[in-house]
Amino acid sequence: MPICPAAGSNSIAIGITVDAIVPASITDLVVTPGTLVGDIDLAWTTPGVMDGLLN
Repeated sequence: MPICPAAGSNSIAIGITVDAIVPASITDLVVTPGTLVGDIDLAWTTPGVMDGLLN
Protein backbone atom coordinates (compact mmCIF):
# COMPACT_ATOMS: atom_id res chain seq x y z
CA MET A 1 0.00 0.00 0.00
CA PRO A 2 1.59 3.29 -1.03
CA ILE A 3 1.95 5.82 1.76
CA CYS A 4 2.48 9.53 1.21
CA PRO A 5 3.75 10.83 4.59
CA ALA A 6 2.88 14.51 4.24
CA ALA A 7 1.74 17.09 1.74
CA GLY A 8 4.73 18.74 0.14
CA SER A 9 6.97 15.78 0.93
CA ASN A 10 9.25 14.55 -1.84
CA SER A 11 9.09 10.88 -0.85
CA ILE A 12 6.64 8.01 -1.23
CA ALA A 13 6.92 4.63 0.52
CA ILE A 14 5.59 1.58 -1.34
CA GLY A 15 5.08 -1.94 -0.01
CA ILE A 16 4.53 -4.79 -2.48
CA THR A 17 3.56 -8.42 -1.91
CA VAL A 18 4.70 -10.84 -4.63
CA ASP A 19 3.20 -14.26 -5.31
CA ALA A 20 5.49 -17.31 -5.05
CA ILE A 21 5.06 -17.91 -8.81
CA VAL A 22 5.65 -14.79 -10.87
CA PRO A 23 3.29 -14.58 -13.88
CA ALA A 24 4.75 -14.45 -17.37
CA SER A 25 2.51 -11.50 -18.22
CA ILE A 26 -0.04 -9.14 -16.69
CA THR A 27 -3.07 -7.87 -18.63
CA ASP A 28 -5.98 -5.56 -17.92
CA LEU A 29 -4.14 -3.47 -15.29
CA VAL A 30 -6.59 -1.15 -13.52
CA VAL A 31 -5.68 1.62 -11.06
CA THR A 32 -8.40 3.08 -8.83
CA PRO A 33 -8.31 5.56 -5.95
CA GLY A 34 -8.08 3.90 -2.55
CA THR A 35 -10.04 4.69 0.57
CA LEU A 36 -7.28 6.77 2.19
CA VAL A 37 -5.65 9.96 0.92
CA GLY A 38 -2.66 9.03 -1.23
CA ASP A 39 -3.82 5.38 -1.46
CA ILE A 40 -4.34 3.55 -4.76
CA ASP A 41 -5.62 0.05 -5.54
CA LEU A 42 -4.17 -2.04 -8.38
CA ALA A 43 -6.02 -4.97 -9.95
CA TRP A 44 -4.96 -7.15 -12.89
CA THR A 45 -5.38 -10.50 -14.59
CA THR A 46 -2.73 -12.98 -15.63
CA PRO A 47 -3.42 -15.55 -18.34
CA GLY A 48 -4.10 -18.98 -16.80
CA VAL A 49 -3.92 -17.67 -13.21
CA MET A 50 -6.54 -16.21 -10.83
CA ASP A 51 -6.92 -12.41 -10.81
CA GLY A 52 -4.23 -10.51 -8.96
CA LEU A 53 -4.99 -7.89 -6.36
CA LEU A 54 -2.56 -5.50 -4.74
CA ASN A 55 -3.86 -3.08 -2.16
